[in-house]
Amino acid sequence: MKKSIIAKSVATFIIIGLIFLISSAGIHEYIHLKVLSLLGGDGYIVLLSEYTAADTVIITPPSNYTLYALSGGIFTALMFLALAYFAWSKKFTEMFAALIPVILMETFYGIFEGAFWSLPVEQYMAFAYPIVIGAGLTGLYISIYILYKDLKQKLLSFSVR
Repeated sequence: MKKSIIAKSVATFIIIGLIFLISSAGIHEYIHLKVLSLLGGDGYIVLLSEYTAADTVIITPPSNYTLYALSGGIFTALMFLALAYFAWSKKFTEMFAALIPVILMETFYGIFEGAFWSLPVEQYMAFAYPIVIGAGLTGLYISIYILYKDLKQKLLSFSVR
């Protein structure tokens, strides 16, 4: 019984985490596209670009490129932060823990993207990838710790019954 509790919790965490990770790229670029439009620009989204899973191609540049660059990561992180708050309030620990790496990745990438958008693309990616991977791994470490504490508490309460 204890193994099934652990297996269910870990499987839920992995599945939800993968869903959020995969969907975050599309959401990030969709937000860029909407902000681009709000700032007077025009463009479209391409999947599997040369450097990323998705990218916004700009046809007409926005009036404020820094705000445009910040928007994707920051607003995606805020959206996932709201979901994390919901998960935490409902004591859905697996969902809460799965959101932490994505929130950190989007936050750090959004800040980097807003601050260094003018770098040449190869140099930009040389810095961006380690930042995103580092933020994701840090978030994963935090998530595993949260999941461990939750499972430990569940298993202790299970053995008391």
